[in-house]
Amino acid sequence: MTTNSYDYEVVVIGSGFGGGILACRTSKAWPGKVLVLERGKRYPMGSFPRTPHDMARNFWNLPDEARARPKHFSQDESHGMFDIRNFRGMNAVVCAGYGGGSLIYANVFMRPPEAVFAEGWPKSITRSGLEPYYQIAKAVLGARPIPQNEDPRRRVVRADLFREVARKEGRDSQLCDINVFFGNDFDKPTPIGVQEKNRYGALQTSCVYCGECDVGCNTHSKNTVDLNYLFVAEHRYGARILTEHLAERIVPLNAAGQDDAGADGGNGYRVHYRDLNGKRETSASARRVVVSAGTLGSNELLLRCREVFKTLPGLNDNLGKRFSGNGDFLSFVIEGKQPADPNYGPVITQRTDFNLWRTPAIRHSPPGWWRGCVPACRTSPRSGKRSRMGCAASFRALPWIASDLPWATSWARTCPTPAACCCAWGWTTPGASPGSTPPAISRSSGRGRRTCRFTRPYSMPASVSATR
Repeated sequence: MTTNSYDYEVVVIGSGFGGGILACRTSKAWPGKVLVLERGKRYPMGSFPRTPHDMARNFWNLPDEARARPKHFSQDESHGMFDIRNFRGMNAVVCAGYGGGSLIYANVFMRPPEAVFAEGWPKSITRSGLEPYYQIAKAVLGARPIPQNEDPRRRVVRADLFREVARKEGRDSQLCDINVFFGNDFDKPTPIGVQEKNRYGALQTSCVYCGECDVGCNTHSKNTVDLNYLFVAEHRYGARILTEHLAERIVPLNAAGQDDAGADGGNGYRVHYRDLNGKRETSASARRVVVSAGTLGSNELLLRCREVFKTLPGLNDNLGKRFSGNGDFLSFVIEGKQPADPNYGPVITQRTDFNLWRTPAIRHSPPGWWRGCVPACRTSPRSGKRSRMGCAASFRALPWIASDLPWATSWARTCPTPAACCCAWGWTTPGASPGSTPPAISRSSGRGRRTCRFTRPYSMPASVSATR
């Protein structure tokens, strides 16, 4: 087939961070020849649901997908933003909407240290190799800390409290770089609530500190990809954007331009997709197809092509394997001693290092045994009630952790809840090899002794705790 025979040069499936960037770059290379398919809706300024009634319908549900849903969920078709997936040992919330996961993420821009790439990544992928791209992404997404000036409305009380707790624990704590719009001039932030066009021509509002980043920013103060990468792709380079259109299968083409599952892709592909409002299926041919529908969406589409439609039989057996959740732990502080005004300001503003960038000495840990401490749960010796824990995260249900973290399996089995405070983060007993099984560790809980034993080699990554 010749270039003129294709409907588009590129079809991009999905409009999140991956799809948004590829849509921008490919539409710059082939203006007017890029199609972007997004199953979710557009969200103009002020259109994210807020009332209880509207929020209850802001979930994704297509009846013909026949997925298990909680009983209280409406079974009616809905093209809402939150798509909840239930699996064995893991539940996931992903986003459907123009801008993908950027609509509901927590704004944080953070480069991982070099050590993160030392295990589990191809040797060709390194922090230093990615650094130029981190710099570009940071510039486009406008990452910066919250402004610090004399305006009292710029103060986020919980960030101050978080920093003070970190200081008392001997931890390094800094303001995060966040992808939030405070105006185009970093040194002279635009006053709170004032609107102006960003560098790409999209209208945004200087952050109003409403704390609603994770449920869709109605003032468009959050630098989501529909306001930068996708805005440029559509308005500058003429990409065609189709929202509420669901890609269903990908078929390679033969030299005659016909669908042919036996073709090798050298003659391009045809993407069959469904208009979710018009209830009709159509298709488009392209020389290249970018599948960027998120971890779950991309795997689901490709697995369906291989296993159900048999249109991409050459996809190898690694498809759908070796991925995990994003590693977040959420913990809550209740009945604090000082007012924190938790609903004011961007959802995350401050970060504290728990051995990701450096390894400080940890208090309350046996010398020579630990290089970090992750508390499990603790029982009060008098009341029998669980108490709150500090440190990296508060683990309240060990069996739940075990379902997601393989290293915790033996811990959960041999250390029943409630238990004494059990810590583990990299065994460093003198003379023991890394990853070796430590001896049993016991600590008195005040009502006898509870023993936690790791029955097999384990490892656990360091982490960063962020205030919300």
